[in-house]
Amino acid sequence: MSISEYFLTKYEITLKFPNLPCILVNRGIYLPIEVCYVLPGQRFEGPLPDITLSDMIKHTCVKPQERFQRILNAVSDVFQHDRDPHLESIGMEVDCKNMVVLNGRVLNPPRLTFNEKNRQSEFIPENGRWNIVNKVVCQGAELVNWAVVVFDQERSAPQQLVKSFMKRFREIANQKGMNIPNDPYVMYTNPQGEITTALNIACHKSLFNKNYPPHIIICILGSTGPIYGEIKRIGDTQLGVPTQCILLKRLARKNGIDQICSNIFLKVNAKLGGQNVILTNDQIDFVSSEPTMIFGADVFHSGRGDNRPSIAALLDTGRFSVNKDPRNEIIEDLKGIVIDLLRVFYQRNQVLLRKILFYRDGVGETQFQHVKTYEVKALKEVFASVYRNSGPTLTFIILQKRHHTRFMPTEPRDGDKLGNCRPGTVVDRTILVEQEFDFFLQSHTSLQGTSRPIHYNVLHDENDFTADGIQTLTYRLCYLSARCTLSISQVPAVYYAHLIANRAKHYFRWDGDEKSDLSRGSGGSSVGSIEEVKNGLTNAMFFI
Repeated sequence: MSISEYFLTKYEITLKFPNLPCILVNRGIYLPIEVCYVLPGQRFEGPLPDITLSDMIKHTCVKPQERFQRILNAVSDVFQHDRDPHLESIGMEVDCKNMVVLNGRVLNPPRLTFNEKNRQSEFIPENGRWNIVNKVVCQGAELVNWAVVVFDQERSAPQQLVKSFMKRFREIANQKGMNIPNDPYVMYTNPQGEITTALNIACHKSLFNKNYPPHIIICILGSTGPIYGEIKRIGDTQLGVPTQCILLKRLARKNGIDQICSNIFLKVNAKLGGQNVILTNDQIDFVSSEPTMIFGADVFHSGRGDNRPSIAALLDTGRFSVNKDPRNEIIEDLKGIVIDLLRVFYQRNQVLLRKILFYRDGVGETQFQHVKTYEVKALKEVFASVYRNSGPTLTFIILQKRHHTRFMPTEPRDGDKLGNCRPGTVVDRTILVEQEFDFFLQSHTSLQGTSRPIHYNVLHDENDFTADGIQTLTYRLCYLSARCTLSISQVPAVYYAHLIANRAKHYFRWDGDEKSDLSRGSGGSSVGSIEEVKNGLTNAMFFI
């Protein structure tokens, strides 16, 4: 019996559109679209369309002065805490007219180092940003075998447009220190077709010099969507070749092509093993004085109503690891992951690690003690089992982005052009708990809206950091992002861990389920397997 026959027999309903797909409401239960209704006032859980997302950003990106005034108006006129009878009954007073005024300080930016070929190899950035025009990066990568795959029709992406853009990219990359002797092989493919086949052909056709493997595949996309994740999955887990996606509309822009090419260059150079910028040893004494490893860890949770497991990513200064946790804040098998990373460190450097700086994201305040009990303890147990004598000293820091603390300078002249505090602003008193070793650091300059500082909490410290020492080191590290010429809002190790965890969601294959089947309303997490990243990429920054 067909579904249309069932509804006619059971409910005396004749379907008007019997050939349309059905809605999967639970495993094994399908309903025709025309008998379903969307109730008003429901929260939308899926990704926002591009137009809606753009409108949302415009609505929420408010300059500091306006945002702070909105908050004062809401507290005074809407919440009326100063006239709340319940607060008055317990003797509590709330000042609804004035925000807390506190003292902070602005750390000096570090001295960045580029290639010695530059007329000025060292310089100090201003306002958390710098320019790489007419500059050669610290270490340029070699790009011999490469291809461009256009996932669109040639009439939408003319070959002349594509080749002209890639020619300009090659010129700029060579100027900035890369070695790209050949133009890429360019091919077109159907975005609805077999992606694996297209990328395999691109790899084969890109072998201009058969002494080298395929170095990278540039993918030009008409739009974002599921194709992006599939390209990354195939490149990372099947081909072992880095991929770089570019939206077609970027190629067609009349202005700013050089800036777009420069931004792509930064990513490509890092993916192929190059270094864009470094800090000199005297800028990071803690790292350069003894064998040191900086870890970044994050846990990526699926959205509300999505029962897929959480993904934990752990990255050190040269390698990463990923595992899946069933909606867990704690990183499972932390011991095994760290043992593997310590082994790689020794094989690469032939020295034992002496110091570890561990930055951990994805932890709520209620989980602090649990993380300290489990993760810090797990790390110490690893050191005890691996090292014959004393193991490396450990500093474990939790950073939090999801909070409602915002800062604005009392004098406009002390802020940036939007009215935000300047990069390097640190607050470590007045609004913090005296018994804890924590601080707020705004390390970036905002391109729009009100800046959000990061709250760093030093949960465990065996390296005897002073407040100034850990704040300065953390701030300087924020200048080392390979993706841009800006000081970013958090230490790169954690940002990279977030990128890896976000990328790893594309590697999962769920037991017996299609991707659309994952939003079913059953309790518990879906169980699946994760595809391994190819060995050729495990020591590369392919995720940048």
